[in-house]
Formats: sequence, structure tokens, C-alpha cells
Amino acid sequence: MLEIVGIIAGIVAATSILLFGSRGLVDLVRGIADRKKRVNDHSSTVQESIEAVTSPPTIPDSTERPPSLLTEIPAVSTGAVFVGRKRELATLKSALEDAVAGRGRVVMLAGEPGIGKTRIVEELASYATATGSQVLWGRCYEDSGAPPYWPWIEVMRARVRDFDASQLLEQMGPGAAHIAEIVPEVRVKLPGLAAPPELEPEQARFQLFDSMTTFLANTSRLQPLVLALEDLHWADTSSLRMLDFLGSRIANTHLMVVGAYRDEEIPPEHPLSQTLGSLSAEPSFRLETLRRFSAEETASLIEATGGLPPTEDLVQRIQGHTEGNPMFVGEVVRLLEEQGGLDSSEADKGAALEVPESVRAVTRQRLRGLSAECNQTLLSAAVVGREFDFGLLRRLFPDATEAEVTDALGEATRVRLVEELPRQPGRYQFSHSLIQQALAESLSTTARAQTHADIALALEAHYGDRVDTHAVEMAYHFTESQAILGPGRAAHYELLAGESAYTGHAYEDALAHFQSGLTVKGVPFTGNEPAPDAEAAALLFGQGRAQSATLETYEQPLAIASSRRAFDYYDAVGDSERMVFVSESHGRAIARMGSSGVIPMISRALETVPGDSIAAGRLLSLLGRFIGLEDGDYDAAQNTIKRALEIARKQGDEAAEIQALISSAVVNAYEINWRAAIKDGLRALDLVNNIKDPRIEILVRSFCVYPQIATGALEHAKRNAADMLVLAKNLRELLPLSGALWCSELAARLSGEWQVSRDFNDQCLEITPHDVRPILTRTTMEYEVGDFDQGDTYLELLRERLRQTQSGPTLEYGFATLAIPVVSRISGADLGFDVASQSAEVVLNSPSSTLFITSMARAGLALMAVQIDDGAAAGAQYRELEPLRGTILAWTMAGDRLLGIVAQSMGELGKAASHFEDSLSFCRDGGFRPELAWTCCDYADLLLERNNEADRAQATSLLNESLGISTELGMRPLIERVLYRQKSLGT
Repeated sequence: MLEIVGIIAGIVAATSILLFGSRGLVDLVRGIADRKKRVNDHSSTVQESIEAVTSPPTIPDSTERPPSLLTEIPAVSTGAVFVGRKRELATLKSALEDAVAGRGRVVMLAGEPGIGKTRIVEELASYATATGSQVLWGRCYEDSGAPPYWPWIEVMRARVRDFDASQLLEQMGPGAAHIAEIVPEVRVKLPGLAAPPELEPEQARFQLFDSMTTFLANTSRLQPLVLALEDLHWADTSSLRMLDFLGSRIANTHLMVVGAYRDEEIPPEHPLSQTLGSLSAEPSFRLETLRRFSAEETASLIEATGGLPPTEDLVQRIQGHTEGNPMFVGEVVRLLEEQGGLDSSEADKGAALEVPESVRAVTRQRLRGLSAECNQTLLSAAVVGREFDFGLLRRLFPDATEAEVTDALGEATRVRLVEELPRQPGRYQFSHSLIQQALAESLSTTARAQTHADIALALEAHYGDRVDTHAVEMAYHFTESQAILGPGRAAHYELLAGESAYTGHAYEDALAHFQSGLTVKGVPFTGNEPAPDAEAAALLFGQGRAQSATLETYEQPLAIASSRRAFDYYDAVGDSERMVFVSESHGRAIARMGSSGVIPMISRALETVPGDSIAAGRLLSLLGRFIGLEDGDYDAAQNTIKRALEIARKQGDEAAEIQALISSAVVNAYEINWRAAIKDGLRALDLVNNIKDPRIEILVRSFCVYPQIATGALEHAKRNAADMLVLAKNLRELLPLSGALWCSELAARLSGEWQVSRDFNDQCLEITPHDVRPILTRTTMEYEVGDFDQGDTYLELLRERLRQTQSGPTLEYGFATLAIPVVSRISGADLGFDVASQSAEVVLNSPSSTLFITSMARAGLALMAVQIDDGAAAGAQYRELEPLRGTILAWTMAGDRLLGIVAQSMGELGKAASHFEDSLSFCRDGGFRPELAWTCCDYADLLLERNNEADRAQATSLLNESLGISTELGMRPLIERVLYRQKSLGT
């Protein structure tokens, strides 16, 4: 029973994707509503590019802002040298002051390696601690085997330590279970915590991000928090997505995020570039680029580091070699100190100094002054990573005594090449990542691989039975040492690391691990050949699932192809259970019109299970849905679903019955069989009360809302939409909330409640910017109220969705075909008939197109024909549009009004009048006020064309009614149209 409930919950996402269209790539929509709101509020204009936020901060006039309490407290010294950076530090302190006041801030520090990014953050951290804030550090590492989300795991661990169990549960709330998926310490403190529900990838990641953001925001009310994120150029994609998510929601918190990255290592295609582009649209964001030191600042640093004022000649020599890079300057000064060159008479006389040409060269020269034991220890530690453990070094040098390893590390610590981590006995880190890199790069390829092998074996022995929980670290070292140890364990740990990353919703990292495992085994990523063995099959299926979570909908056949190779292996060895699992995994995750490749897998899996089993019922339910949507075969789809219903009822399994009813409702909706869809939805709603799962109830109610709106039962739809929204807000999951918001938006828009509709639309697009439905409805709404600029913005987003979608009978193609002629008719301009015509051709030429999609295409062609006065072309679509009588077409216009417009263009005025009368009744009875106003105007046009006395009187009445509604609702284009007609009537 629980298994079936989990599968149905998966359909929530799948069906939502089906109705939403394809995923991703519409970053243009992000924050549109917020920008407009800020303009209306006369608040700060959103910066449209990173360059726009790099200007120096404006110091406010004392009359505009009370004096800061924080500035009265002097900064506390960290004990380390700090020179220059007064303006940048002032910016950071100002941002901290804002965060303390409840105006969260994100500040990014960019600059070359060694420019002082970490040092200025340390200075801020010292100041923040002294003024009552808590600083939480998160670091990113290059190729160190750190798991996904590592900087956030560090931040969360540090914060979790501050609370006992009851406090932690209070601050985390229902999000505790989601956070525990990547922060095990949460479950240690809360051992009775239930496992989170199984969700589709996009929902699961949203839930994790929302839970972590909520926890940090909640606890920042107890004490302001500074989150210091270092080396973001090495951050994994999932960590950057979390940063983006938090940054968009930080404004009303007591949080400050300060991040540092090397700008020279961030090309446009780097994930961090995308994150920065997104964050730059937020008024809470600021970017500071750290520049090299001037000669005066270099002199100050030399004096502070070496303890003596330098000669001008020495300053010029060091400045010339280092070009003012603070770390380079510091390392050169330390080298000269060690060589006795800083205070020598030769230096004072300006004698030639041998200054190395790079930080790496400085590091190598400094190592020459250390013992051989210290050098060997540091070389091995550098291969481990920026941070390393004393215990691991002991294992790497079994012949050395503990005292000898301690002495070696002490020697390196004294010359500040490494440092012991505070509050972490036995843990060390290199004082700068450049030092670690220089050491690691000094090893030959063979020596580095051998060191990785030594580390891998030492870690395996060290972790013992817990080794699988360190799969990412193990995968890194075994993969790097496969030339020494062979590919076997490398592939094993890459598989475990991939599964761990996938479970933690780090799908990009999971994909990298699965593909690394395939590479190790010599298995190509693409192709048709089955997996050669069970491990390869698991890696291919992992690749397929990770691709499904990260690729656009139109790219999903790539994911299916990966999993099909695993499926074929399981088929060959007779593993029916895994065949079913593979089929259902993609059956839940994919929902699109056009061939996905899922149907053959489901059909074959069905042959391997008992015909009357619950597994057969689940597969039949999925198969029926895909036959209806991909093959466009309504009868075959419903016959298949009927068999699934029979099995569910025979077994007495209500969850399986709900699954089948949902599939039936989907197929009925896409065949415009709205009344059957309502029947399915209401039956499923009766059963949901026994399941008690809000996800399923939200989905079921959505299949009451859609057909209720389509058939004119707007008030019933509003009640269901309101119930959905309550459930979704309590659930706090991405796709259920998005679906509930859109249902509420739709009901409000069709009632003429524009601002309510906009608010829901803004929220919907904020969390699911890929959702093509609110893009469609927002486009038409903005044109209806006469805001053509906003309408153009959303119409371009719709076109963008079209460009990013694979050619076929999809929602994107259907919506483009319909929306362009609809808004063109409102505006009186051709807004892309060529695009609409091409889209219609794609839809109508597809043999698998559903009636819902083809109706949009035919309606669009008919409306374009009307607007160019081609009655014959419009008439060619009339018969095919008759099923739209008594419905709302694609949540855009009344089917009867459309038929009336088409009939009028054909010269069938009597038939047109009948359609308009039906539309008047439909709109009045249902409460579709904007559509009623348009129907009144269009019907008046027909009556004026007939032009007899009775018709003119009725036309006058209809125009008055239309003007009253449109004036009340602020429908400017319609108002102008009506006034023009009234003027021609002399009224």
C-alpha cells in the first residue's frame, strides 16, 4: 500500500510537468513581478548586470538614516596583518549592519588568487563576532573528494551544534527530515525523525533548499548570522543552486552571505557565472572586485610582515615582481626573512634580490629550507587536499613515529605553510590553496597516482565498516589511482558516490560520478548496446535518472536511452523486479507528448509480472497514460487504464485505483472529454480521504479544477483551488505549490480579479519559471488590460519556451499557436503570425497529437484567418472546432465565442448569432466577466453587420454592457473598441 502511495505521489510531479511543459532555461522570467513591484513602490531599481553593482557605495546623509550603533564599536584585530581595503571593508560592514537590522544581504568578493579575499572576510568575521553576530564558514575544495553541498554542510553543522534537540526541532520544523538527508548530525540529535517522503527530483531539491533557508532565517532572528563561503569557483553546482535560492529569499532576514571566488577562473559557461547573473537581479546583492596593492600599500604590507620599514628601492623591486598581489608580497617577504635578506646591508644598498616569478616558485624555494621529513609529509598532505587529518598522515607513514609526524607538521606550522584548525584537534589545513596546489603539482603523474593509491588504501582501512558513507572521498582517490590499483574499486565507489549524491538531490554531481564509473569500466555513455554486467547496468540506470533530473524535457529521450540499456541487461538476466523499477522510474518522471521511449519498456515489463498483480496494475495505469499522450490513441489508452482499474478494485487497493483514475483523468482532459475527467476526479477525491496524502489530494483536486473551469463551473473550481492552496502551503513542496498557485491564478483571472491573479502568477513563476501555463495566462491578461509592454515581455518568454522545446505536439507549440492570434486580435497588430502558423503546422502534422493540442492549433489558424479577412480559411477549421462548444478553450476564451467569430467570417450570420448567444449564457452563468465583456462586443459587431433596427438596439445594449464591465475591470483595449463602435452608432 505504501509503495503504491509513493508511486502516486511521483505522478504529482510527472503530471505537473505534463501540464507545465518543459523545464528550465527561462531565467528571463525570474523576478519580473518583483521588479515591477519595486518600480511601483519607488524602491531600488534592480541591477540588470553585475557591472552595475560594482560602483562604490553612497554614504547616506545623516538626515536620511540614524547613526549606526555598529560603527561605534572598533574592529577587533585578528592578530594577522591587514593592510588597505578600507572602502571594501566599509561596504562589508554596511552590509552587516543591514543584515542586523533585518535586511539580508549577499556580497561577493572577486579577485585573482592571493589578492586577499579570505583575509578581508576574516577581518569582517572578527568585526561581526565583536558586534554580536555569529560567523559560519563554508569552504569549497578542488578535487578533494568532498561531497556535494559541502560548504552548506559545514555551515549547517556549525549551526546545528548550537541547539539541543527540542530547540533544533523548533527551529527546523517539518524541514528537519529534509535537512537530515545531507547533514547526518540532525538525525543524531533527532533520532526519532521520520524519513522524508519520496519526491520527484525537482520537488525534492526545492524542499531541501526551502528547509535549509527557513532554518537559517529562523535562527538568524535569535542572532544575526554571517555565512562566509570561500572559493566558490570550486563549488559544486548543487551548492551554487542553494546559494541562488537563498539569495532570492534573503531580503527580510538577519542573514549576510559573503562569498569569495577567483574571477579569472569563471568563464561565461561556468555554473557560478549563471548564479552571479541570477543574484545580480536582487537588490540585496553586491559585488566587490579586489584590486592589486599600490606601491604604498605594498610598502605597508612589507613593514607589517617584516617588522622593518623597507627602503624605497626594496619596495619597487618587490612591487615590480609581485605586481602588488598581497599574498605574493607576503610570501616573498617571508622568503627574504628566512634568507636574511630583509635587513641585510646588501638589501639596504639596493643589491640585486632574487625574487621568484610566482607564488608557486616562492613556495618551492621556501620548501628547500625545510627538512626532508617535513617536505614528504607536506607532499602527501597536498594530495589529500586543502584540509587533512593527522591520523591519516600517521597511516601514510607507518614507519614514522607519532612524534616524528608531529615534528614535521610543527615545522610547517612555524613557517606558516599549514595551520591547525581551531576547535578541531588533529585537523590541519594549508594556509592558502595556492600552497597546496604548488605542492601537489610538483609531483610527477606517477608519484601523484601512487600517493592517491596510498591514501585510498589508508582511508579504506581507517573507515572500515563505515567506508561506504565516505564514498565520494573514496571514489576520488581510487579513480585517481586506477593506474596503480586497477578500475574495480574505483567503479564501485563511483557508483556509491553517485547514489549518495542523487539521494542528496545533487543531481549534477550524481551524473558526474555515474559517468566517471562508466569511464573507468570502459562503457560508453551513449549507444544502444545493453550493459555488459550488473555494475554497468546500475551505473547506466543512475546516469539515466540523473539525466532525467537535469535535462530539459525535450532532451529526456537521452535519459530513457541510458536506462533502456540497463533495462535490456535486466531483461536478459530475467530480473523482473528491476525491469519494473526502471519502467516506473521514468514513467513517473517523464510526461510529454511525442515519443519518449517509455512505452516499449513498460510493455515488456508487463510481460514479466503476473497479469492480475498490483505491479501489473501500476504498469497498466502508466502505459495507458502514455498511450493517450504519446500515441494519441484515446480508445486504446482508456481500455488499458480500465484493466488497471479492474485489478485495483479486485485487489481492494484504493491507492492503485487513485493512480488509475488520475491517468484516466489526464487522458480525458487531453481529449477534451471534460465531463469524464470531472467524474474521474470526483471519484478519486472520494478515495483520497482514505489515503490521507496531501500530495495526492492536491493532484486529484487539480483534475477537478481544470474540467470545472472548462465546463463553466467556476465557483466550484475556486473552492477546489482554495483547498489546494491551503494543502500546498502546509506541504511546502515545489510542484504541488506551483500547481495550486496556478489553479488559483486561473480562477481569479477568468473572473476578472486581475491583481489577485497577478499575485498568484508572480508566486508561481518565482518557484517554477519554466512553467509555460502561467506564462500563457499572464501574456493574455497583460494584453487584456492594455499593458502591452508587459504583454510583450511575457509573449517573448512564451516564444523562448517554444525555441527551447523539441518540435512536436507539445503545450509550448499549442500555446504559441493560440496565444499569438488571441493577443494580436486584442492589440490590433500582427505579433507573430508566422511563428503561430509554423507551430500549428507542427502540431497538425503530428499523428499522435491530442485533441486538446490540435484544438489550439486549429483555433489559432482560424483566428489568424479572420484577422486577414480570409473567411474560407477560417471556415476550413469550423467543423473541427465544434467540440469546443460549452467550454473554455485552453483557459483563454469561450469556445462558443470562437465559433461565433469564425461563423461570422464565413458569412453564416445566423449560426454566428446562435454561438454568441450560447457564449453569453455560458459566461453569465459561470461568472466569466472578462470573457462576457468580449462576447458582448463581438456579438454587437455581428448585429451591426446585419444592421436592422432590432439588431441595432440589441447591439447598443450589448455595447453598454461590455463598456460597463470593461471599465470596471480596466480592460483598456476593449474600452477603446467599444467606444469606437458606440461613436459609429451615434450613442
